Amino acid sequence: MSAPVLIAAAAPVVLATLAVVVFMLFEWSGRTLSSEGPTRNLAEAAAIGSLSEVVRFLQAGEDPNTIVDVRPFAISSSIHRVTGLEAAVWYRSSELMQLLDRAGAIRDDETRHRLTCLATDLRVEDIVKYLAPDGAPPCVPGQVVAEIEAR
Repeated sequence: MSAPVLIAAAAPVVLATLAVVVFMLFEWSGRTLSSEGPTRNLAEAAAIGSLSEVVRFLQAGEDPNTIVDVRPFAISSSIHRVTGLEAAVWYRSSELMQLLDRAGAIRDDETRHRLTCLATDLRVEDIVKYLAPDGAPPCVPGQVVAEIEAR
């Protein structure tokens, strides 16, 4: 057989083996989502939209208003500490926000206003409409996001 034919025959096997080796190296270094492990708290569960985990954490008594640490894969590398409610806004799901609201997580008008401002900053219109059906309250653009990033 000629060299080009042998190279053409071996190339797929070599590339597949290389891909498996690279995948294993990433897994061992902890750089893939599957290597992160299970969600650690309600905020991480909310940030990735795992409704069943959110419900599990709620039933276990975790407070969605408590500021907790989240890993970089949950929201972003610049967001390290959030509440479960804030993480739900980042997930951009009005259904998740409604679930948390029905569970009693939005306890007062101040919390509702702050979440509405966060949703406005993130341009999540469904959540803005849910939290403020009569129109969004006045907000300082970017203020809530900046406060969260500064934690």
